[in-house]
Amino acid sequence: MLEKIYVVFRYEFRAFDRCFGWSVERLRELSQCEAIEEITDIYLVSAGTRQYNVKIRENQLSIKKLLEERNGLELWSPCLKLDFTAAAADLYKHVFLSLALEISELRHTEMSLEEFLKDVVVPHPQITAGQVFKRRFRFLLGNCPVEVVEKVVNGATIQSIAVEGEDPGDVLGIRDMLRLADV
Repeated sequence: MLEKIYVVFRYEFRAFDRCFGWSVERLRELSQCEAIEEITDIYLVSAGTRQYNVKIRENQLSIKKLLEERNGLELWSPCLKLDFTAAAADLYKHVFLSLALEISELRHTEMSLEEFLKDVVVPHPQITAGQVFKRRFRFLLGNCPVEVVEKVVNGATIQSIAVEGEDPGDVLGIRDMLRLADV
């Protein structure tokens, strides 16, 4: 099923490192952790573009488009959520266009997630699938959601901190408050 998305644009700042010791301690002094969430995603990437974020979470394909990069922030727009089992034509159209690839031959009318991964993603020479396990610690500072994420990407561990908000000034202020500007 194709889901219509009502969009609230948010600016994002995201940093990656092995450990954000001081920044995480400061965040915990300023706000309580509101939720802890564990999820596993499959990200689909190609060398052809980084304008789109294509991932699969909980049996649903999700695509976001990068609209703008400014002052170390990214402005993303959600553009598609598609539940599996899905029409093969919709999967091919949206995934291949988002990854800047030519659409290959359709062999199915509908595809389950397993069929899509096995028959389309894995054999395609220009698509790389990365499995990402995330443990998210969610906070709220002012009007901005902040999350500290422990990630395992294809077996390698990394940490990230993300700050999101509708006002880029708020996001930059929190980034600076947590001393993340130079990360």
